[in-house]
Amino acid sequence: MKLSSSYEKCILALAVLVALGFGSSIYVNASRVAQDFPDLPDAIGGLEGSPALPRSGARANFDQAISNLSVTGDAICVNRAGEAIDLTDPNAPLVHPPISNRWWLVHDINPSFANSPKRDADRDGFSNLEEYLAKTNPKNMESHPPLIGKLKVAKLAQEWITLTYSGDNCFGEPKAGDKFNFRFADSKGRRNRLSGVEAGRGGDSMLFAKEPGLLRFELKAVRSAKIHVPRINGLKSVSTATLIDRRPNKDGREYEVEKGSTRALKVNDYTVTFYLDALGQANNRFEVEENSSFVLPGAKESAGMEFRFKEVRMGVNGPEVVIESTKGEDPPEIILRVRS
Repeated sequence: MKLSSSYEKCILALAVLVALGFGSSIYVNASRVAQDFPDLPDAIGGLEGSPALPRSGARANFDQAISNLSVTGDAICVNRAGEAIDLTDPNAPLVHPPISNRWWLVHDINPSFANSPKRDADRDGFSNLEEYLAKTNPKNMESHPPLIGKLKVAKLAQEWITLTYSGDNCFGEPKAGDKFNFRFADSKGRRNRLSGVEAGRGGDSMLFAKEPGLLRFELKAVRSAKIHVPRINGLKSVSTATLIDRRPNKDGREYEVEKGSTRALKVNDYTVTFYLDALGQANNRFEVEENSSFVLPGAKESAGMEFRFKEVRMGVNGPEVVIESTKGEDPPEIILRVRS
């Protein structure tokens, strides 16, 4: 009996030693984990960029992750007011107005970020909100709103010319055979002059036969009219020349310039450098002269679609580039602001 009792005591002591050793090992390993990973989060995260799944009892922040698509199939989102919104409930308030809650589910896009409407799921250059409003597929780069909406102005270049109707050999009303004199100056500092050109003779009425201004302006006609001058309280005869701009992109535009050294006509020539802020085309710059047509680069939808750089207007906040469709597509006219 004594031998049996001593044997049992030995077994019990050995069990106590094993238990103490196992507990000590757990404590040491736990301490090492705490040292190696001191900042374990209170939420268990998924893939990079995805919202964290809150631990039991935790609530996600709207400015970071606010939704939890649970394993039970529920789609619950918490808005800034702290309200839990069931995305599948058609009567629930919208998480990101005006985007419908169902839209996020249909397209399998996470609405759990405060900037979810501004995000670009397929990286085509259009935000989720833009794709929603256009009824396009936000997960397909080939399905997007009209590209013209992403046309931007990188630079607006301006050159100018002044034309002065400096004199003539007229006696009385201008008539056939009369000869007229003009001067030319431009923004590059160049000068030119021409004496003795007749009006209305087509190619023989071009103002300048050499650069600068070579064969650009044609003298169409000259007329004289009596106008009232308040300074002298009487009538004065004023001669006015009509010029045709023969530069190809000016399309025969006509100008009028009155006779006199202080009555110079100023003609602006604009060139715009555009880029398309979508479909990876942001670094692809292209230049278009005023009143010239162009197509948008890098997209299948550009086939058969043509636009025209119509003109430059002065808006309230500075110059504006006016674009129009050459084939009647909507919108008929687009205004692009020029950033200084």
